[in-house]
Amino acid sequence: MPFRMGKEYFKEKRKIPIESRFDVVVIGGGIAGVSAALASKRNGCSVLIIEKTVFLGGLATSGLIGIYLPICDGYGTQVTFGIAEELLNASIKNDYNTLSDEWRYKRADSSTSSRFQTDFCPSAFTLTLDELVEKENIIVYFDTLFCQPIIENKKCKGVIIEDKDGTKCIFSKYVIDTTGDADCIFRAGSPCSLGKNYLSYWCYCISDSSIKKANEKKELKAALKLQMLGAGSAGINAPHGYSTYYGTKASDVSRFVLDGRKLLREKLLKNDENYSIPITLPTMAQFRTTRYVEGHYLLKKTDVNKSFYDSVGCIADWRKRGEIYEIPYRCLVPKERENLITAGRTISSAGDTWDVTRVIPAAALTGEAAGTAVAIAKHNQCNIHEVPIDQLQRLLKENGNKIHIN
Repeated sequence: MPFRMGKEYFKEKRKIPIESRFDVVVIGGGIAGVSAALASKRNGCSVLIIEKTVFLGGLATSGLIGIYLPICDGYGTQVTFGIAEELLNASIKNDYNTLSDEWRYKRADSSTSSRFQTDFCPSAFTLTLDELVEKENIIVYFDTLFCQPIIENKKCKGVIIEDKDGTKCIFSKYVIDTTGDADCIFRAGSPCSLGKNYLSYWCYCISDSSIKKANEKKELKAALKLQMLGAGSAGINAPHGYSTYYGTKASDVSRFVLDGRKLLREKLLKNDENYSIPITLPTMAQFRTTRYVEGHYLLKKTDVNKSFYDSVGCIADWRKRGEIYEIPYRCLVPKERENLITAGRTISSAGDTWDVTRVIPAAALTGEAAGTAVAIAKHNQCNIHEVPIDQLQRLLKENGNKIHIN
């Protein structure tokens, strides 16, 4: 196959060994990928997760985004259930949490002002995610790069990967793209759209003064601080002097990572005790939005509190109260391919609504929907876009999911 090198090409021709075959290959072991794998496996599929790092969880673990955002509407009503709630509980299973008593004991009602959300320890969550996939006998290839989809007619027959053994081919009946960047779907030729990112950087820091206070209280946790630098959602407080980033080219990824660490160094040079000693740095680029697939429906702001016939579940706007979105199945299904589906921040959702659908609860919900859908497709021997919606909704309901707002 040709590899682009500037304006020239280097032609390579070789035989690539077929290593194995699976019902489902999940590309990317973030929250969406883990959720998709769990749903596929629990519904009778053989599943492989391909993960480029050595951690499951993606931004929630490698990216140090240790906040499980709300799965309630802000007025005491839970709206997201199923694997999304299962993973919220898993995130705090072996460490601290910040759940309010109303949600801890499920006593919330319309007078509840707190939201069903929690902080968690990314490292502890990593261990719990390992435990979950091991319990389900899901195979994971860590430190493995997805290279290319194998396309024949409109179907993706499998993927080319690269690991310590070299280049391999994995055949599968269905592929779930949870790369966070729609890498597989984009390389398969299905249309995608780009987002952009402002510089932001999250890390864990500790300071001399906080260590002393913690020692006095004999509480080491009091010394640790999740430090959030740079731009917030929608570019608010973006650092001066830094451009925007798209995150879909190697040079852009490198620039974002190095600029983030430079931003941290600039804070350290101020001798501010809150930034004195960085303890843990993210091991992946903390992009919010890169690509989304151009699916059969584009979710947008005007769809708030709207019902869809093909909804796969509900998510709350984590930034405000009372705004709920149903997620149409069509948002997960890319155009022009028969056995590819996506989940997580790459679903067909644009503008302000992309900021709602890119976070952990939405990733878990859409991952469960995608994994359930491919299991149905396998059973029915049909394509992704032919999955019976009533059957998909029934299975999701059986796992506790709320399909419609009302």
